[in-house]
Amino acid sequence: MQSFRLTRSLMAISVFGVALATSGIARADDTVATSGDLEAAIGAYPGTQSKVNGNVEAEFEDGYVKIEYDLTGLEPNANGGLHIHSGTSCKDAEKVGGHYYAPKADGDYWKNANWVSDSKGEAHGSFQLISGLNRKDNLGHAVVVHASNGSRIGCGILEKE
Repeated sequence: MQSFRLTRSLMAISVFGVALATSGIARADDTVATSGDLEAAIGAYPGTQSKVNGNVEAEFEDGYVKIEYDLTGLEPNANGGLHIHSGTSCKDAEKVGGHYYAPKADGDYWKNANWVSDSKGEAHGSFQLISGLNRKDNLGHAVVVHASNGSRIGCGILEKE
């Protein structure tokens, strides 16, 4: 009976050791994949004739995201939303989804994330906010540009730079 317990304990340690080793490898890969930059090329929102164009870069670190934007074709002297959405397509408006963030219990961090345009309808700037999600989580998600009235006018997919 003691031999069985010892063998069972060694198996448990062996399995546990493999789990730790595997976990350590995964953690190292996640560290590389979870921080860094993603970029979205912005074009017209699906189903619109919007003239919005530009680039949005998202840099992820420690649960924060810094958004840098360079947009044209916006309303002059206006401001509107600029958000990462839960969807992963800009080809079908129904697949773009709503704002993408975690933890949801803390509210929507994207509510006050805005671009500001000049008299030519161009917007260049940046902002930072808590997203609760990392680079790996956001890869392939839609970035949506909203007009000053809240309508969706631009869309692009976050990809590796």
